[in-house]
Amino acid sequence: MSTVFALDKRWFRSKLRSTSPSISFLHSVCQEFCMLMLRLCCVLIGITAGISSGGAVTIDLAQAIDASQPRNTVSTLKLSEGERDQLIVGQAVTLQHFQLDQDHAVNLTLRVFQPWTETSRFVVGTPEGDQPISPPTIRLLRGSLENDPQAQVFLTVDGAGIGRGWVYTGTNYYPILPDADRVAAQTRAVESFTPQTYCATPSPDEDPEILLNNLRPEANLREQILNCDVALDCDYDYYLQHNASVEDAQNYAAMLVGAVSLIYERDVQTHLNISYMRVWDTPDDPYDEGDLSGQLSQFRSYWNTYMGHVDRDVAHLFTSRNIGGGIAYLRNLGTSSAYAVIGAMDGTMRIPFEEGPNTWDGSTFAHELGHNFASSHTHCYNPPIDSCYNGEGNWGCYAGQVVESRGTIMSYCHLVGSGQANVDLNFHPRVQTVMWNYARTRLPVVQMANANFEVDVREGEPPFEAIFIDHSNGNPDITSWQWDFNNDGVIDSEEPEPSPLLEPGHYDVKLVVSNGVDTDSLMYTNYLWVYQFTTYEGGSIVEDGGRSFGSAWADYDQDGDMDAFISNMSNQDNFLYQNNGDGSFTKITEGEIVNDGGASMGASWGDYNNDGYPDLFVANTVNQPNFLYRNNGDGTFTKITEGEIVTETSNSSGGSWGDFDNDGYLDLFVANNGVNFLYHNNGDETFSRITEGEIVTDTFNSFGGNWADVDNDGDLDLFVANNGNNALYLNQGDGTFIPLADDPVVQDGASSKNGSWGDYDNDGDLDLFVTNATDNALYTNNGDGTFELQSESIVSSNGGISQSSNWMDFDNDGDLDLFVTNSSQTSFFYENQGDGTFIALNEPVIRLNGTAMVCSWIDYNQDGDLDLFVGMYGQNNAIANNYGNTNHWLALKLTGVESNTSAIGAKVRLKATVGGEPVWQMREISGQHGFNSQNGFLAHFGVGDATQIDSVVVEWTTGAVQVLTEVAVDQVLTIVETGQTSTGAMVTTVYIPTTYRLYQNHPNPFNPRTTIRYDLPQAGHVSLRIYDVTGQLLKTLVNTNQPAGVYQVEWNGRDEHQQPVSSGIYFYTLRVGEHRQTRRMVVLQ
Repeated sequence: MSTVFALDKRWFRSKLRSTSPSISFLHSVCQEFCMLMLRLCCVLIGITAGISSGGAVTIDLAQAIDASQPRNTVSTLKLSEGERDQLIVGQAVTLQHFQLDQDHAVNLTLRVFQPWTETSRFVVGTPEGDQPISPPTIRLLRGSLENDPQAQVFLTVDGAGIGRGWVYTGTNYYPILPDADRVAAQTRAVESFTPQTYCATPSPDEDPEILLNNLRPEANLREQILNCDVALDCDYDYYLQHNASVEDAQNYAAMLVGAVSLIYERDVQTHLNISYMRVWDTPDDPYDEGDLSGQLSQFRSYWNTYMGHVDRDVAHLFTSRNIGGGIAYLRNLGTSSAYAVIGAMDGTMRIPFEEGPNTWDGSTFAHELGHNFASSHTHCYNPPIDSCYNGEGNWGCYAGQVVESRGTIMSYCHLVGSGQANVDLNFHPRVQTVMWNYARTRLPVVQMANANFEVDVREGEPPFEAIFIDHSNGNPDITSWQWDFNNDGVIDSEEPEPSPLLEPGHYDVKLVVSNGVDTDSLMYTNYLWVYQFTTYEGGSIVEDGGRSFGSAWADYDQDGDMDAFISNMSNQDNFLYQNNGDGSFTKITEGEIVNDGGASMGASWGDYNNDGYPDLFVANTVNQPNFLYRNNGDGTFTKITEGEIVTETSNSSGGSWGDFDNDGYLDLFVANNGVNFLYHNNGDETFSRITEGEIVTDTFNSFGGNWADVDNDGDLDLFVANNGNNALYLNQGDGTFIPLADDPVVQDGASSKNGSWGDYDNDGDLDLFVTNATDNALYTNNGDGTFELQSESIVSSNGGISQSSNWMDFDNDGDLDLFVTNSSQTSFFYENQGDGTFIALNEPVIRLNGTAMVCSWIDYNQDGDLDLFVGMYGQNNAIANNYGNTNHWLALKLTGVESNTSAIGAKVRLKATVGGEPVWQMREISGQHGFNSQNGFLAHFGVGDATQIDSVVVEWTTGAVQVLTEVAVDQVLTIVETGQTSTGAMVTTVYIPTTYRLYQNHPNPFNPRTTIRYDLPQAGHVSLRIYDVTGQLLKTLVNTNQPAGVYQVEWNGRDEHQQPVSSGIYFYTLRVGEHRQTRRMVVLQ
């Protein structure tokens, strides 16, 4: 993204005088005011939303100096649509790291404002009369520098996110411009004025003391700010100049008034308010004079005749006709001559750089309004303020030799010498005195209210008491307060200084104050953070220290709660903690499982012998053999000492259980520094090592493997994280694997530690997050066997030396969030926003001192929300207890019968109405969830405000599908596999898939029966037929119209004549309209 701020002027066209002797007026040619600036660096600006110390919306201008570019290039700013949408009236905004020059950057503290009120009228002019329209949509911001409250900053952001404006420090102007308006800018500081000798009678409204001492009128002379209501009439030519867009025309006019108002507030203590704005979008406007003087007379006559109903102190006509710069009546606020015409407006805000009489519409407007405020030109003062123009001598003005000098808004000094470089965008102190002394007797004092507050502490653990301190002020005093603590539009308190108790979350706080005549508001975004998690204290599980490299959780004693095994490096004994069911743990100290003392990296629970109790595999490094412990079902374990699985040595870093051939027994993958190991479960408590295929012959420095059905074909595929390109092996359904090629997920070449599978976008397939030694990577599953890197996502752009990661819905809102552990820096915690984007959370658990290696999500205290365990290397481990919220949840414990009893590889799809919308979610039971991090075998779903689950669909690895409907929330539900469904085609779920898909039959090979599943994203005529290798049709299983859904059909291995087919290879083909898919199966007789 990029960003822009700047000012613009145009060429003055002419100098005109009034020919009407009955009207006392002074017209002015609109002059050029060069916005002076220091050298601005050419910058590459990256913008990210965040939280500042004041709770403002923060735009971080992380500016990198491009030494190849000129040092005096104007910087630019562009906000995204989402960032622009945060700029609402009253919002506090911080622009961080704005580059003032090559060596210095500052923070700009701003607030969004608008130079109009609720009573202001905005209309389109038509021959039939005014037609009301909405106010301008442009965003205007004002403020100062963070460490210089006397500095002035003005910024606008248009509908495209382009910024324009300036920073004025009292000694320098620093412009901000879009690319289209960028020009080279001369470096020049604003100089102080040299005191002049007082040698004649001053102008009537000049204060002699102010004049002699060269002072601008200070606050003690003007204790209150005045208000000037400005009415604007924008003719048809002005409308055409702004892309024939009423909105663009309105926005530009509002920008001019906002910019000039800041100058008048600073120098004349007068606020400009748009009381009325009309834009003519037809050529029927009443203005057609060909010169400025005539146009001013026509404008005055029309408004005095027809516009008496418009409240105003002054009215200006904006026109883009080339009839001259500008003209105004002198000394006429609130009278029948309070008019001015701003001509030749070109609708730009560029910074000119050539010498000569260029101008900007804004300085012209400020100049002509100055005449309305009783100021003549500076060379017409007595004595003259400057001598850079002598063309009005017959008016009693300076008529001597032209002498170049520094000018201000009411001067003509842009006509000589260095042109615009001679002009500052402010009023000379003598001019300020004249304008103030004139205006203060004619304009009303603004009865102002200013909202301001702070809080004693901005973040903490729940329950959190926020003590607000009100700093609002007004004239008269503030009489009412309205607090909205979560920006939902509901008033939460009307006390001056409330102290609410807040639940976990991040809060946008808004205060509206009133003093009876004026109202003001202030809002801070993400101002308060109440932590979702509290620190678990007391107990050896967070006090034992160690060099933890693995965290594996499971209910090993089958008593209904989650127990923990922590693997440690450096020959330190591993830890086993038994959950007592009351939120505490007992450390197990007896048995080989906690006394073997290996160089253990990771561990994985899985019931490899299907006896109902999870067993444990431990991966060891430095060429030590790995460990396998069989659960005896009585709280003890037997160490397995025979077989390749425990006798082969390698530098293993992790293991993961998964039934890759769907035979009902868990197989094991082991990641090594070298070739990896894949052990096939023989079903008799022994294992055979697979030695063929890339999955076990590729040589990598692998850190971990994660099984997942990435293509939704009913069998487990394998992702392997490597120090280099990663690997994804696709299961072919026949016991073999093919490595995925030509895809970002295997081509990014980072030093990866792990992969975590999870359906973060709720589209029915598993996405992948990979931790790296540099930027991490989020890959979205496209549903067709390919992946897309989400390089712009915050979860991919945050750099770190990341170790493990883990998906889980910590806030039970219906989408997966993500935790990432890092070495020697804070961890990352990302909250899913439900739209594919994430925000970073500032929970204390991310700030654990040291190296966070592993993390596991578990509901250790069984209160319905997921808690977080973080394993540390060299420090105490930690548990973050989830405080919870009001959202509902459902957890499912699956027990396989034909499938493996741990149900690893089974999918659960859940449908619930969340926030009024039907939402499908999916979880897959896994033996590893990140780098050496395992969550156990529960499928946990958050369902937000849903009070009942519409549907639960369990897809077992055997191909069986179970459907439950109208399921109660807030419970742990046990589902036991019931076996295969009956023969014939049947709808098994109300889940609607997103793509056509024909699954691998199961079992395969088979005898005598097999089940074929397929998905239909929409209704159509469906045929499913069996063919032999010669292409001869043997059997039609389906030939009918079917609605969208998930289907399965069983084939009994017989042809159309009910004769059994012989052993061999057969093909089955799904046809739906133009869609066709074919797969192979094997019959064994």
